[in-house]
Amino acid sequence: MKLTRREKTLVSLLGAVVFLWGYYQFLITPQLLQVDALKQEKQRFETEITKLENAPAVEKQLDDNIFQMNEQIYEITSKYFTNTEQEELILLFNEFFQDDTFKVENITFTPYTKEQLGEIEIDAATVNLSYEGDYSSLMKQLRTFWKFQKKIVVKNINMTSKESSKLTGNLELVFYRMPNSPDLKDDLFRWYIDEDYFKENPFLAVTPQGGLNINYLFIGGDPSKLKNEEYKSFADIKGHWAETEINDFGGKFYVRGDADNNFKPDEAMTRGEFVIMLDRLYQWPMPEEKIDLTKFEDYGTLGSYENSMAKAIFKGYLGGYVAGYKDNTLRPRAPITYGEVEYMMRPVLSKPDFSWNQMGEKIKSEKNIISNGLDNKNAYLTRAEAVYLLYHTK
Repeated sequence: MKLTRREKTLVSLLGAVVFLWGYYQFLITPQLLQVDALKQEKQRFETEITKLENAPAVEKQLDDNIFQMNEQIYEITSKYFTNTEQEELILLFNEFFQDDTFKVENITFTPYTKEQLGEIEIDAATVNLSYEGDYSSLMKQLRTFWKFQKKIVVKNINMTSKESSKLTGNLELVFYRMPNSPDLKDDLFRWYIDEDYFKENPFLAVTPQGGLNINYLFIGGDPSKLKNEEYKSFADIKGHWAETEINDFGGKFYVRGDADNNFKPDEAMTRGEFVIMLDRLYQWPMPEEKIDLTKFEDYGTLGSYENSMAKAIFKGYLGGYVAGYKDNTLRPRAPITYGEVEYMMRPVLSKPDFSWNQMGEKIKSEKNIISNGLDNKNAYLTRAEAVYLLYHTK
């Protein structure tokens, strides 16, 4: 059978179509499928790259969330539980027992044990101490425990009456904490290093070679909370020109009197006492940076003021409010001059032009008292003037 030209053309077209179909079916289609698969893989890789690029931000967000949750946990638990390590509890009790009328003869600490509180298991550490003192000193010590910012549970009290109205007995105190909370530790103290300080006998407060009585600072709150005190108007300020201001500061425990409850308003204010007042009034933050106060020649004089003085100068020095002298001393016991007051108050008040003359004129017009600082900046600020200054500038 002989094909016509038209039939040959159609057969050729059919062959071309079959060829193109086979080429597309067996060559193009697999390639397209492979390209599509590669596109999907590329998209997956791009997604992973985006995740990796966003990972630091996601990690930071998670860290922030964890931090906020821990802060919330701490805020709630700190009202009812303590997270104080045992070594800091020892320091804490050393600060508590400063009253000579309440003598603690023995303290025993037990490790943290598990106790069941409803459906929650918590850690409990018991402190047993034997004491001697009169009833009022015992109650004063108990009130100190009760008002401290961390919960101290007085679980048991035992007392026996002796002669001269003395009591002896035992106190059982319990500290509770939430388990598995190492990141929520209470830092009540900060240590600083005194390379020259050592004790052959650890039960002596001071070595024969000298040295500072303490080498740690209480940073767990207001040091006045370590003692139970009630303000009574100072015995020697009745009718004084600054009686109102002194009573206000006394009631807030910004200032204190001597053993006879005298304030001595017209005597000179010392540098150390003025710094303590500033710290209590302005609540200077405890800086992260550390400083060794032992580099000053007279750092040993800080010990007589215990933690309040050392803590205030520590913060004031790093805050730029307190400066040492050229002979490398701090002189906390030295009277403070009006010129030194100006130096301290300018950064405190953020007033570079602050001058004592402004306050001296105010005292003159309101109280009819002429301040020595109006004529002599090297004269010494009185204790009454110091209180008046801070009362009217805060």
